[in-house]
Amino acid sequence: RDFTQHSIQRTGMMRNGQHQADFIGTGIDFHIFRDTDEACVVVLVVLAGVLGYYFYHRHQVLKLLSAEGIYQGVTVDGISLEGMSKEEALATLEDKYVTEVNGQVLTFQFDEETKWEVPFTDLGAGYHLEEAVEQAYNTGREGTDKERFQVGAQLLKDGIDIPLEYSYDTEKMKAK
Repeated sequence: RDFTQHSIQRTGMMRNGQHQADFIGTGIDFHIFRDTDEACVVVLVVLAGVLGYYFYHRHQVLKLLSAEGIYQGVTVDGISLEGMSKEEALATLEDKYVTEVNGQVLTFQFDEETKWEVPFTDLGAGYHLEEAVEQAYNTGREGTDKERFQVGAQLLKDGIDIPLEYSYDTEKMKAK
């Protein structure tokens, strides 16, 4: 016998145009090679998609973290400060909240005839705008590289809203 002919018959490498394997006279034909090729293509397409998404997302986060001013997705009390410097952000918040506090008056009434009014500004009442702007600016700029990346990813996905705090001076309130 010809050795080459014997090998081909034993392995059943090609019969009727299909890849087959004949295992030691069992007569079982497995369409292994064709199915494996299709599975590899599917796995490679999925892997390429996952890697593509990963690198695209990574690029977007790094781009966000290299921006000037307050990062995209950062809001203070629902007001977007994206791209603003600290000074611009403070001016934006002052336009809305300082006028709100300046017009407010607290009315005290002891009885029907005894009543007095105190402007909120006399009580040292107001929003902590500078602290909120500082926190907004520092969002994504503090911590390790890993922590900064996680904050950047959160900003892209959901954003971060910084609540605006309001307070008054208790000593001034007692004096009134």
